[in-house]
Amino acid sequence: MRVVKVFGIAALIIACGVLTHARQTPPVVTTVSVTAAVSESSGVYTYRYKITNPRANTGSLWLIATDVSKSAGTIPLSDEGLNSDERLFQATSQINRDQLGDKLVAVGVGSPFGWNAMVTQSNTVQWNASDDTPLLAPGVTQDGFRLTSRGLPVIRHLQVEAYLDFNALRVADPAGAADIPRYKADVDAVRQKLSASALTIGPGAPPIQFDPEAFIRTLMAYKDQAVAAGWLRDQGIGRSLDAKLNAARAAVARGNTGTAANELNALLHEVEAQAGKQLSPESVALLKFNTQYLLSKLR
Repeated sequence: MRVVKVFGIAALIIACGVLTHARQTPPVVTTVSVTAAVSESSGVYTYRYKITNPRANTGSLWLIATDVSKSAGTIPLSDEGLNSDERLFQATSQINRDQLGDKLVAVGVGSPFGWNAMVTQSNTVQWNASDDTPLLAPGVTQDGFRLTSRGLPVIRHLQVEAYLDFNALRVADPAGAADIPRYKADVDAVRQKLSASALTIGPGAPPIQFDPEAFIRTLMAYKDQAVAAGWLRDQGIGRSLDAKLNAARAAVARGNTGTAANELNALLHEVEAQAGKQLSPESVALLKFNTQYLLSKLR
């Protein structure tokens, strides 16, 4: 795994203070493009991600990570029926999952050929290209990154990092032990230019204490975030969805769950009608599956 190679080289440089390779300009990563689509079967949601390294970047991506932290006060999620096609993920993640406990949303994982995956202590699922796998070069798109979970779609962040050859790093070697802090600061400054993040969706757990009005407000916030992210491109449709959500919230406040359900079903019809048109797969997943969950709680 490249992560071992990178850390090993960095440790060797610090320990020996010697660089023999020609210096090169470190790569720069300023942005990443990600699309995510969700499907559901028997209570298990499958999250599929497609990652594009834009041509504006000069670095090739070797690491992709997405947050799967679980908020306090949310329901436990079973790992029953979750699929992991990676033995390495199952083996290397068990310790972290045991330590993190209820801080982590239970997930299964799928990876493109030649990529490895693991759960990290930072509450993320991390994919990295193995040594014999081509890096994700600028202008290249890679799909096959997959999560399965019983968690509903929520807003998440996805982080990427470019590969850096520490042997060719343009940083002056440490002159001795006293100079190591300066060297580390210089390396950290370079590494900050190697990463970028993007808004996406991923699994999350609903609250233990379910409040339908609060959940509708969450749906309205998802709609607003979808507009801001460019996932919902038509202002007229946005206003129409707002009207239905406001009407449903008012009906719930009056104790009229039947009227609320009618408004929410109308919202579902509109979302399905605009899927792939004015609504991106991310906005469809946020609105569709969370509304379905809300309707199941109103019955």
